Amino acid sequence: MNHSPNADLPAAPTAAPDGTPQASRLDAALLDAARELRAERDRASAASDELIAMRLRADALLARAQAAARACDAYLAFDCVQQIERELVLATTAEERAARVPALVLEARARLEPWRAAVADRLADASHGGAPSVATVQALLANLHAAAQERLYQRLLTERQVPVVVGVAAATTVLYLAWSLIGGFDWLTNENYEITTAMWLITGALFGLFGAVLSMLFGLFRGAHGGALPDLRHLRLITFARPLVGLLSALPIILLLEAGVFNLGETTPALVFGLCFAAGFAERWFVARLLRREPDRG
Repeated sequence: MNHSPNADLPAAPTAAPDGTPQASRLDAALLDAARELRAERDRASAASDELIAMRLRADALLARAQAAARACDAYLAFDCVQQIERELVLATTAEERAARVPALVLEARARLEPWRAAVADRLADASHGGAPSVATVQALLANLHAAAQERLYQRLLTERQVPVVVGVAAATTVLYLAWSLIGGFDWLTNENYEITTAMWLITGALFGLFGAVLSMLFGLFRGAHGGALPDLRHLRLITFARPLVGLLSALPIILLLEAGVFNLGETTPALVFGLCFAAGFAERWFVARLLRREPDRG
């Protein structure tokens, strides 16, 4: 095997040269993984069969990570880098593993969900004060890595949803402007119009649509997708359905108020369309309920 100083370092650039912070971060992670592999080889005077097998797996993972980075697949590239980190635990001493466990547990408590933090505590307690095993440290790392990949997946989903949501918002804006140009809102400021139920329904539906689109934009900025991690195709279908949910949710409000089922005093347009907007904006509640019923695919 070639033991030249840079034998295992990836050729630059390892990630797609798009200049984004994520590409730079991935490039640094790949270089660090290669350095760790080189350091492990330099440190070991004699390698057991287990270490030789580990090195082969790690080399394959590094090559796969570099290929994924060049293909702009950040999720797969980071996953391979994390697998390399777990593989390298096999080459650590008992003292090194004991020194590493407290930091992993504290990180889990500070950054992860309560159940993942509890898993980290349980794994640390399993050592009973002795030197943690390779399996324990690998499990602690896997716990942190899984959470990191979930966050990355959420961010990638959000980034891919931006064109879709912006397109829906732009289409809604054009619809509002077109409706205004043909006089669709004129009856709100002109008392000479004969107000019909259809006028209430169409205008109320537009306000519900407007509320749903604003809800989508706010959710996009917060990176909110509910409690599950749906696949991209599923998420796109939900995104296109959300304005329809907001639009339809406004219609029963108009019909119930027009029928006198609810007595809210004087039903002014401001009150009615405010309720329609609120109903449309609340579509995120319905979407959250739907996503919670889906199995976690992350």
